[in-house]
Amino acid sequence: MMNIPFDWKEIDSLIALFHAKGICYLIGNGSSGRSVDENINPVHFIERLAACNYPLVENASISLFLLHPDLASSVEEALQHSKHDIAENIAVLTLATLYLQQWWFFRLAFALGHLPRFPEAPFTLLWEQHHFPSPDRGYGLDGLLALQEYQQRRYGAPLNFLDDWQNQINHLLAQEEAHCRELSADAKEILVQLSREEGTMPMSRILEGEKSYENHSRLIDGYARCTQEPLLGIGEEKSRTPYRGYIKNLEENVFLDEMR
Repeated sequence: MMNIPFDWKEIDSLIALFHAKGICYLIGNGSSGRSVDENINPVHFIERLAACNYPLVENASISLFLLHPDLASSVEEALQHSKHDIAENIAVLTLATLYLQQWWFFRLAFALGHLPRFPEAPFTLLWEQHHFPSPDRGYGLDGLLALQEYQQRRYGAPLNFLDDWQNQINHLLAQEEAHCRELSADAKEILVQLSREEGTMPMSRILEGEKSYENHSRLIDGYARCTQEPLLGIGEEKSRTPYRGYIKNLEENVFLDEMR
């Protein structure tokens, strides 16, 4: 399974399809001629990605699902009708998407200009059948770790799948944050409410008991204003808090004017 040769024309064609879907950080070699059918059946597209055997392109399905949550029904269809190995690849990519969506929920919201909305409900059986944690457990990290262990058993090698999945998020965030989108007031309100729920978002811990709406709102607005440093990825600290880099930015930038 690890030594299957790549069909470079197929890889290049898939990259061209990604470009048509707004995912532009992948670069092909031009071997396919770059003429693509932008009206390709989405189920067929998802199946081709899961069968391409080229991890960088296959894992870009994560970005595709996050940018186009309306593809969820096509993902369901592909899971039901694909051959076993292909369906299992799609299942892994779907779960990785759901777990990473939780892990990077706040930053994805600001990058996309709306709350991340790839749906969980249609895929409940995926984590239940595999006995994986639900996406909301441990902000998605528990599921990511379980998913990596599963993949290592599938491939029979201690490969770092987490870095491969995180790499897609890094590129997607860089691409989408460049648009400097404005988050709606309603979306900010939801983030404020999430930040106030103890145990749901770690931001609540830095408020040291302060529960006023105004302070939570200030933190959310501050996130949009502050100059961001690269946020910490998975495994860069032992802490299981997914927004350590985010909190660091808030502490050093949001309140800087008040401290002067």
